[in-house]
Amino acid sequence: MRRYQSFGDIVNDATDLCLVWRDVQGKPVTVIDLMDALDSNADLVPPKSYMLSEEGAIGVTDAYEYATGWILFPMEDGEEKEACLQKIRAHFKEEETQQAESSYKFCENCGQKLNAGAKFCTKCGKPQD
Repeated sequence: MRRYQSFGDIVNDATDLCLVWRDVQGKPVTVIDLMDALDSNADLVPPKSYMLSEEGAIGVTDAYEYATGWILFPMEDGEEKEACLQKIRAHFKEEETQQAESSYKFCENCGQKLNAGAKFCTKCGKPQD
């Protein structure tokens, strides 16, 4: 088991082991949920720390490993896990598409799609702003 003070550090390492967990109520928690939570979670003040198991479970403890309160458990294989993984893939594909689209602009004269830094249109030759 590894100990962490930073929520960002444990999320980074945990996602190398697992992308979908269950919380203590049995609800699914995805890597996207953890990434969204990064902004709202403060790092723990010692002696409290986060714990990461070899399987990818995440817990909180005071000082001793045996006193860890486990809060996220790796989700078992099955249809629900596959559905969560499909949502994750769709999320990152959409994010990638949005980033790719933002790296383009269009010619003011003819509407040709251009790279964001283009100085001239590749179709009509008009200078670009």
